[in-house]
Amino acid sequence: MKGGKVETVYATKIALEEIGKPFVNTPMLGAIVKATGIVNIDSVVETIKARYPGSIGEKNASAIKRTYEETK
Repeated sequence: MKGGKVETVYATKIALEEIGKPFVNTPMLGAIVKATGIVNIDSVVETIKARYPGSIGEKNASAIKRTYEETK
């Protein structure tokens, strides 16, 4: 694809460190937000926290934010 770009991130490592399991689906939301800019990262994080209250939501939100920040 002409004019495209490649974004990279070590999602498995982030998932293991932030969530404690190799589930990369939630961290990859952060990478998608970074790569596309379609939605605001804060909106995604707040939605996850609202949908999954407590430590599960906090861990997933942290993984999303970290993946967003580390996507290059």
